[in-house]
Amino acid sequence: MSLLSWTGFCWSAALADDGQAVTFVGRTVAAVIDEYRDQGQPFAYSTSLVPDDLLVTQEPSPGTPLEIARQILKPHGLAVKLEAGLYLVVRARPEQKKETAPVAAPEPSLSDIETVVVAASRYEISREISPSQFAIDRRTIQNMPDIGEDPIRVTQRLPGTAASGASAVAHFRGGEGNEVGIMLNGQWLFDPFHIRDYQNIFSAIDARAIEGVEVYTGGFPVRYGDRMSGLVLMDSLEAEKPRHTEIGLSVFNTSLLMAGNRDGRNWLFSARRGNLDLVIDPKFGKPSYFDLFGEYSFEITPDVRLSVNALFADDQIELVLETDPAEREQVISDTRNAQLWMRLDSNWSPTLSSSTVLSMVDYSNTRIGFANDPEKMIAAVDDDRTVQQFSLRQDWVWSPSPRHRTQWGIHAAYGEADYVYDGRAEYFGLQAMYENQPAEIDRSLLASPKGGSYAVYVS
Repeated sequence: MSLLSWTGFCWSAALADDGQAVTFVGRTVAAVIDEYRDQGQPFAYSTSLVPDDLLVTQEPSPGTPLEIARQILKPHGLAVKLEAGLYLVVRARPEQKKETAPVAAPEPSLSDIETVVVAASRYEISREISPSQFAIDRRTIQNMPDIGEDPIRVTQRLPGTAASGASAVAHFRGGEGNEVGIMLNGQWLFDPFHIRDYQNIFSAIDARAIEGVEVYTGGFPVRYGDRMSGLVLMDSLEAEKPRHTEIGLSVFNTSLLMAGNRDGRNWLFSARRGNLDLVIDPKFGKPSYFDLFGEYSFEITPDVRLSVNALFADDQIELVLETDPAEREQVISDTRNAQLWMRLDSNWSPTLSSSTVLSMVDYSNTRIGFANDPEKMIAAVDDDRTVQQFSLRQDWVWSPSPRHRTQWGIHAAYGEADYVYDGRAEYFGLQAMYENQPAEIDRSLLASPKGGSYAVYVS
């Protein structure tokens, strides 16, 4: 661009269409910036920084739109920052105080240096190590009103754990959520949470259907595998009466619990239905979910006991993020989680015992969403994933004397998964103005991994 044309552009920023000089004082700052945006200048601002009643207080000198914008923003403590190809209106940094002439420091007076004593540090380490194993019984869980009777959420109260607050997933000692193993009746549970696409708000375990929760936040036995952070161990409730029935109603869910025992046989059935879809305004969505758990155990011989367990959880979540029909934004998530396992406990002798678990997992999750905002983005996503897993685990314990104990075991698993993803998006307005931002994105992914894992331990 020649010097003459550049000068003409600078002056045009301060001239109206009829060639008359533009007066800025008295106009709103937002109107001036919006006028430059209509001319193609990549300005962006927040209405909290530039409200509609913010007025230009000083007449700027002629210049480019960027120079004029900086001049009218400066009296209000605002500035313009160039980032990713955009002119962002931000708060101005506080100006540094002007440097003053250095003042000569007074010369230190000559005096005797005081005596300095240097000694090595001494620390005492106690032999009593803080425990990493905690046990929380069923009644304690039910008496905590702010956890929604969620046995997984109760672990967030223990030392060394952290959580986001909304999610039932706990993080032990800074680890990730998937580094915590959750076991029920000897089976590692696969993703036992409701509303999984939205922070896993609830677990799929009924607090009334278990005896309690045993938690390891570190230093757990080797028989529980290679989890990096911790463990949450649970065993189902053993009925003390031939027949026991409970019906529960709360803001979170409606539930039914039935249990009993007779002639060495124990059985338990738990059913819960979430109530969020009944208390939330339907225009914001419909979070519907339920879970079922059942166990039946009996003695084959006085030394051999077999239990059959089943856990089923179903989510049908509809979430409306924008209710305006012209800017509709909606997501639908459908999740089905079925887990079945059998456990065989055998006492081979007074000193030798074993436990064998054979399990199957059938899991599927579909997420469909779209956004229709012609001023920002038009997008659609279809995410479909399925998992099937089969595993066998066997643990042995040999106790030849009260002072000696040996444990060993094996674990083998085979799994298959299918993943299909399609996503498309078109950007408009401010989002399309970012540097290196494509106007349209189209992604498709198809994957079908499968394989096995094997482990052996001795301790």
